[in-house]
Amino acid sequence: MNLRMSKNALRFRLSKEESLILYSQEILTEKVNFGTNVLDFTLKKSENPNLEAKFEGNSILISIPENTLESWTKSDQIKITASISLESKECLSISIEKDLFDEKKRKRKR
Repeated sequence: MNLRMSKNALRFRLSKEESLILYSQEILTEKVNFGTNVLDFTLKKSENPNLEAKFEGNSILISIPENTLESWTKSDQIKITASISLESKECLSISIEKDLFDEKKRKRKR
């Protein structure tokens, strides 16, 4: 899983295997070790009707509605997007994408 952060936007890119793991195990986590600290970012299946984002301590947690995750995983839909209003009256943009480049790379190796 790759994470790109830019201004008020987070973009997650998942391989096909990672998207299937997220759907079947209901959670997918990556960690970046900085030596004295670790940043972890997690995508998690949720029963809530809206995509949610939390940043606490050194952790980013994105909760994805179960029906949204299911339709994304089982279809040709490339991404899930959401815009979350913040208390500062700004918005946080979230994008969770299937990594098509990963698919093309695997096909070439066959």
